[in-house]
Amino acid sequence: MAEDVHAIDVNDLNLVPEALPFDPHADLGQFAAPPPESGNPYLCQARLGTRGWLEKKVTDQQTQQSRVLWRGAHVELTLIGDGAFKDRKLFDNPTTAKMGDSHRLAYLLTFGFRETLTGAESDVELLRRLKAHLDREDRIWITLQWRGYCKPCDLEIKGERGFPQDGNGKRLSVMPCPGNPGRPCGQEISANAQVRKYAPA
Repeated sequence: MAEDVHAIDVNDLNLVPEALPFDPHADLGQFAAPPPESGNPYLCQARLGTRGWLEKKVTDQQTQQSRVLWRGAHVELTLIGDGAFKDRKLFDNPTTAKMGDSHRLAYLLTFGFRETLTGAESDVELLRRLKAHLDREDRIWITLQWRGYCKPCDLEIKGERGFPQDGNGKRLSVMPCPGNPGRPCGQEISANAQVRKYAPA
């Protein structure tokens, strides 16, 4: 069956409406409320994500010479268990960049080969070790933290406790941006699940 993809005008009065299937109980995936921090840690299965292997370079404007800042991977993490978040997919981009207390390099050392490192390994060697584990889709424990950000206000909310509760004490994953003092922006801040720690299963 041939498929035809073309542009349409949504204001065209001749467009024929099509009924859409709707399941109010369906898992909305990345758009649904993130798993709560109270459930930490979560067991998940790790595999290489659709973006694959990543590399960031910087180029000197005078010499036009480029060098690699970091290399890493786009990783898909599928939660395992019997709870409401079973099969929920989360994503992370662990890299060889050393960024303060970042978990990123730690991720590359988590899969049981920390004791075998000499300190002389290159980023490529680390990624090749990581690839072996992602190819096997190994299991790993992750600790999550809620994070929300309002770009107009440059305001970051870190942690579940920064979000309001409903009448039953459950944390709401969407909140009005409090804005800067005296300057409410009217935007909403949505919580995303950010991986803060990895541990071998």
